[in-house]
Amino acid sequence: MIRRIAGAALLVLTSLFPACQNETILTEIGEIPSDPVSYATQVNPIFQATCGGALCHISQATNGVDLSTHDSALSSVGLVYGINVIEAGNATDSPIIDKISPSPENGSRMPLNAPTLSSEQIQTIRDWINQGAKDN
Repeated sequence: MIRRIAGAALLVLTSLFPACQNETILTEIGEIPSDPVSYATQVNPIFQATCGGALCHISQATNGVDLSTHDSALSSVGLVYGINVIEAGNATDSPIIDKISPSPENGSRMPLNAPTLSSEQIQTIRDWINQGAKDN
């Protein structure tokens, strides 16, 4: 009888450990905010206000990048990187994040010869990309 109780207790305790490990992983990943970022009301206004100076990336594809619309932004292939500037679901590997960050790995920080994006604006774009860069 004692062996059965001990065995059942061991089984219950062992089944709890994977759950604890998953909680740790979810906490570490916790960068994705619970509220979805809206392309229409949050991201596009940032693009329009900061990326269109001298018509750089609005209404034309300077260096392969056109941020005029959701579709053009997601299909833009930056000449410097040779890949899509926005990789939906992966802000870390999206060249646009590199270009608007304080110390880009390639070339100059964007927007060129204009005020830089705030850390909040960069985080909004990062969150939107990590959430799948949806047209919402």
